[in-house]
Amino acid sequence: NGHGVPRPTANGEIWLFDKHHTNYIPLSVTDLRRWIGKPSIVVLDCSGAGVLMPFFTARMDHGDGGAAAAGVGAGGGAAPMGAGAYHRS
Repeated sequence: NGHGVPRPTANGEIWLFDKHHTNYIPLSVTDLRRWIGKPSIVVLDCSGAGVLMPFFTARMDHGDGGAAAAGVGAGGGAAPMGAGAYHRS
């Protein structure tokens, strides 16, 4: 990507620095969604961001007795925006 940061993974992970700012560590988009809650707007300013869209739009189970919170496609309160191609298969 020209800046030294690894691209998002097909497993739905983005890369962040560790607490010492010496190594990149993966962060699951699912974990990120749980931490930031809803409503939220997430801007994915990285090359290959399109690969992350399914992870932002998927339903999430919050451990509330089986009830699932819907993703953006079903009005779940998250609005991801990202550059990069995304092709549904």
